[in-house]
Amino acid sequence: MIKKTIYFFFIACTIISLNACSSQEKQEPAVEQIRSICKLATLESYYNNVAEVTQDTEKGITHIFEKERKMWVEYTGVVSLGIDFSKVKLDIDGVNVTITIPEAEVLYIKEIPDTRKITVSQDGFNSNKITSDTQTGAIKKAQDNMEEAAKNNRTLLLNAQQRAKDMIKSYVDKIGSAFGTTYKITWISVDV
Repeated sequence: MIKKTIYFFFIACTIISLNACSSQEKQEPAVEQIRSICKLATLESYYNNVAEVTQDTEKGITHIFEKERKMWVEYTGVVSLGIDFSKVKLDIDGVNVTITIPEAEVLYIKEIPDTRKITVSQDGFNSNKITSDTQTGAIKKAQDNMEEAAKNNRTLLLNAQQRAKDMIKSYVDKIGSAFGTTYKITWISVDV
């Protein structure tokens, strides 16, 4: 009799525990879960850049036999493009998700370490040194030109925005799948 009672008790506990697992209430995803994907969307583009420096000859007797000198600094730079995520707006109404997304923009520019190659023209009889300030100014100008080229590259900016959309959509789909919901996404693109 005790064996039957223990056996019955064990079966009852098993059935109750299985029911408890399957009757969990599904929670809807929080808006913040979907917004967290925004920090992942970027696109990087590599540029081979050349900064040119011209050191003119100076006037005066101490500068006799100086030659105008040229220097070229070649390096690889990275332009990172993405979305200003503080401007992404997300509205959820049942299964309808409306996402307002700004246009992509240049986030930062950097030089890849160890890619710099320097070529300098021959010096004259009297040395005409190129200063580090002149070199730094030329590199700054070259980076500004690289940034401007990226800002004006409509195809690159559209690719960065599309990548952000794809990543956000993928994340919304995964959240929906986890909760057994299929979300319908509507995109609104805004100029900033």
